[in-house]
Amino acid sequence: DIGPLHADQWFIDMGLQPLTKSIKNFQLFKLWLPIQSDPKLSNLLVIPNSHKQKNKYNYKIIKTDSGEKPSIANNIDKDQLVMIDNPPGSPLIFNMSLIHGGSLNKSKKCRVSMEFEFYASK
Repeated sequence: DIGPLHADQWFIDMGLQPLTKSIKNFQLFKLWLPIQSDPKLSNLLVIPNSHKQKNKYNYKIIKTDSGEKPSIANNIDKDQLVMIDNPPGSPLIFNMSLIHGGSLNKSKKCRVSMEFEFYASK
């Protein structure tokens, strides 16, 4: 998946995750686990601390073969992006408002990852 940079919260805001809801005293997080990837050539890209600047980043809705998706509307300099350096089997837990996306795979192996969302008490 080398889709556009996005925040998973935007899917919720668009109504594309209708079963996701706010639960008092709990916060929703994402766990992303690379199963097969090269942390230097094919991993997750993030804009560090973007979840703390929610009003700075906006999204637009794009149409894809698999339906509508949010995509960052801001112009992003490549120096703002950081490729996460976690080897396969090392999970990354992040806020639903963190701007992220899959990097272009420059390795010789297919990138395989797993992700899920969970609630944690505040």
